[in-house]
Amino acid sequence: MAPLSRAGVLAAGRSRPGGTAAAGPGALLLWPVTPAPHREDTSPENRPKPPTREEIALRAWQLSQARGDGPGSPEEDWLQAERELRLRDALRRR
Repeated sequence: MAPLSRAGVLAAGRSRPGGTAAAGPGALLLWPVTPAPHREDTSPENRPKPPTREEIALRAWQLSQARGDGPGSPEEDWLQAERELRLRDALRRR
């Protein structure tokens, strides 16, 4: 393979990957550079905050009220509330 600099520049007079010579003397060929895929910023200040205990408790209470006398338990309501709030936050980040 032809020598490329980090910027994707091929020096003139050297052969290209297909075996053909580069353009005239002193010319530089710029190869298309594919941009790096977007990476989510995971620095501490940009990490998603988990739902607070108060948010979870409120949602769990709402679930228990909606359930009424139906099957279920406070623990199930709490876990469901956590799942819903984490999913909500994940969808907001998109």
